[in-house]
Order: sequence, then structure tokens, then C-alpha cells
Amino acid sequence: MRRARLRAQQDKLLAHNQQADADYRRQLGLVQATRPMAPLAAFQPDRTKVEAILRPLRDRLAELDQQRAGNWFETLLKPVEEVAPMALGILLGIILTPTAIKAVFYFWLAPLAARRPAIRLLPETTGDLVLEMGRSAVSMPVLMEAGRELLVHAAFLQSSSDRGEEDACWLLNSNFPLSSLASGMGALTRIGHARQSSS
Repeated sequence: MRRARLRAQQDKLLAHNQQADADYRRQLGLVQATRPMAPLAAFQPDRTKVEAILRPLRDRLAELDQQRAGNWFETLLKPVEEVAPMALGILLGIILTPTAIKAVFYFWLAPLAARRPAIRLLPETTGDLVLEMGRSAVSMPVLMEAGRELLVHAAFLQSSSDRGEEDACWLLNSNFPLSSLASGMGALTRIGHARQSSS
């Protein structure tokens, strides 16, 4: 009984196998009978049609370029466009350079100069600046010893003694003209051999 059932199952599987083999052979025959397709050629647009479409656009662009070249505004604007970046850079340099120089002097040169020892104008002086505190006034008298001279800007001098010899001193020290001009010590008034002057 069991053997007959197994035999029937084997016959059924064999029939399915034969049917699948027959289908495979039939499909293989169809594939072999089909002619192979020729390879596709590379896509190549028709250049004559493309040129015919683009020709009106190119002609219109050329016409617009000619009109722009003949326009007076374009004639004036073209040199400005060429020079404007350089002019803007020069203008910014003129505006920012003094500020940059002042910043360098304030943050670097001034602290460096402040650490230097005091300047002694006369051998017997210490070089320290001594201020006498007193009442506020529009002007103050300056007493001068005989044989000494006072150099002062003309704008700061209100009056001087008639006994003092007064003349112009164009530079604080003619041996150092650039230093004198850079320090603002130029075009001074020299007063000498006066007992008292007011500045």
C-alpha cells in the first residue's frame, strides 16, 4: 500500500519534470530562432536644424551688441567700470590710512616711548616735568633768566616784554629738520634776554 503511494508520487514528479524540460527546450528554440538585434548607433542631432533654430537668436544678440556699443551711456559707463575698483581702493586707503597710523602710534609707539627715560634739555635738569598748581587763568607769566631764550608758537603768545628781542625761529633744530617738523616745532617765535613775558 505504501509502496504503491510512493510509486504514484514518483510518477507525478517525473511527469512534472518532463513537462518542465519540454517547456525549457521550447523556449530555447524560440530564443535561438530569434535574429540578434543590431547595435544602436550613437545619437547625432541634425546640426542643420539646430543651426537654423539658433541663427535668429544669434543675429538678434549681435544686433543688441551693436546697439549697446553705439549707446552714449555705455560709452561713458565702460571707462568708469574699468577704473571704479581701483578708485574705490584708493579712496578707502586715503580714508583708512590715517586711522591706521594713529592706532599704531597710540597702541604701539606711545607705550614704547612712555617707557623711555625723560628727555633732559639742559644738563643740570632732571628731565621730569614739574607743574605748579595754582589758580586757573587765561594766561600765565613766564620768568626768564638772563642769557636764556623762550621758543613758543605765535598763537600761544599773548604779549611780551619790550626789553626782549623777538624774532622768528623756523625750526627747533636746523640739524634735525624732519624731527622738528614732525614734532610740530616749526614756525616758532624766539624771545630772548627778557625778564618777563606772558604766554
